[in-house]
Amino acid sequence: MKKFATVALSVGLIGTMVAGGSLAYLTSEDRDVNVMTLGNVEIAQHEYQRAENIEHTGTLTDGDLVDFKQGSSLMPAVPADDSAYTAEQSNLLSWGPYVTAPGAGNGLWNDDKLSNVVDKMVFVENTGKSDAYYRTIIAFECPEGTEYSQGSDKEFMMNVNGHDLFDWEEVGYTTIDGTRYLVEVATYQEALKPDEISRPSLLQVVMTHNATNDTVEKLGDTYEILVVSQAVQADGFADATTALDAAFGDITAENHPWVNATFVNELGITDAGTYELTGDIITIDTGYFHTQDVTEAVTINGNDNTVVGTATSVDAFQWEGGTIPAMSAIFSSADGSTVTVNDLSFSGTMSAIMLGHYQGSTYNNYNTVFNNVDVINTEVVSFSNNVSPAVCIYGTATLNNCNVYGTTLSPLDTDPMWPVYDVAAVNYTDVTIKNSTIGSIIMWNQAKVTVADGTVVDSIKILGNMNTTKYGLTVKAGATVNTIDLSNINDPNGVNITIEDGANVGAIVDNGVEYASIDAWKAAQ
Repeated sequence: MKKFATVALSVGLIGTMVAGGSLAYLTSEDRDVNVMTLGNVEIAQHEYQRAENIEHTGTLTDGDLVDFKQGSSLMPAVPADDSAYTAEQSNLLSWGPYVTAPGAGNGLWNDDKLSNVVDKMVFVENTGKSDAYYRTIIAFECPEGTEYSQGSDKEFMMNVNGHDLFDWEEVGYTTIDGTRYLVEVATYQEALKPDEISRPSLLQVVMTHNATNDTVEKLGDTYEILVVSQAVQADGFADATTALDAAFGDITAENHPWVNATFVNELGITDAGTYELTGDIITIDTGYFHTQDVTEAVTINGNDNTVVGTATSVDAFQWEGGTIPAMSAIFSSADGSTVTVNDLSFSGTMSAIMLGHYQGSTYNNYNTVFNNVDVINTEVVSFSNNVSPAVCIYGTATLNNCNVYGTTLSPLDTDPMWPVYDVAAVNYTDVTIKNSTIGSIIMWNQAKVTVADGTVVDSIKILGNMNTTKYGLTVKAGATVNTIDLSNINDPNGVNITIEDGANVGAIVDNGVEYASIDAWKAAQ
């Protein structure tokens, strides 16, 4: 399936300019970080700003940079003199532990000479095991009648890394989702080694003192800077440009990561029918994707696109009452009508993808079918009922040719309460998984889980003594489960697990002790 990646700095207008003045009050918020890779490489893109009271000169230490702050203020700059927009080397900021690749620092705009500058420092880290070439592509929103400039004579200006390690190319202006952007490409000239973090490409952005009421009106409700980093293995290529163009093509006004992109805050489907998702669907900071109000069958054809959860603050996950958490994708109906999702990927940061949703302790009137749906390497926050899953299933569900694995806890969750799982099957759930690859499953004691032919599951943990009259776990012939964890079961009779001939089950585990079979486990109790 196609993997889509984007991150944006969004600026929403929250005030008006004073009559005849030059101050526009804006709020900036950052989307989650996403990357595109080919070959045996893995990278992470980090976006930081200086913590409060950190000088614009000197060597950084741990904690001096923080994740880009949602809700920071962006206003037209107020220069002290004609040289205010010069990022002099005398204002050098050395990156300390934040950069491990060659290179010491960068000149920043002097806070005393140029006020209202916003730090937007984009780093790339090689988190894989192979040397990688990478480039960072940045699209700066620039409505008709406004311009970016390397000087201070236009409405917008950026401070970028001018070190020889970066080759900068101005691609030109293009239209993305109906909005005009200036696209710039920063190609890192050396292979980034495993565990290395490069110097940042983009450093700071500013709306110059040339911005007027008309500038703000042209921006509308949001101002965005879109950022994507692409990487490919270095082995076999003469240089970075050759490697990246071979992998992704030359970046032009017609060929860039946001071709046919669609950015939406919330995608709600309320009527029955078949829906085609075209372009790349991006759910931003407080949005969610939902179908729970439909009363007839719905089919959603993803067409190999990606829904990206893009929270940058734990506040995005808060909701007041009800059963629909913020930052969740909800696939359920009001009356049990089937919701079918085809050919779609999910990535980024979110609460959970819910097949059905909670209404009551015995409610399971949901029917969901996922065909060729991927949920890989998502970041989640603490959810509910002692679990933090990427996919949470209520009612009846079927997963065909799906991949759900690599879930981790989001760094936004600073007070984690519950362990992370890839899939959770709650009480009164009946889920069948076919021809799929699943990392971890936690199933309630009154859940029915069938691991069918062609499916590989790394681990299944059962929450407690099983209800053996109606619910249980079945591993079909041709399926593989590496570990079944019975640590929470204290009654040998509280097990309802069927392992068919031809199924491949590894260890039965109880609090770290492995058993060759369920019978061997029972004999040891």
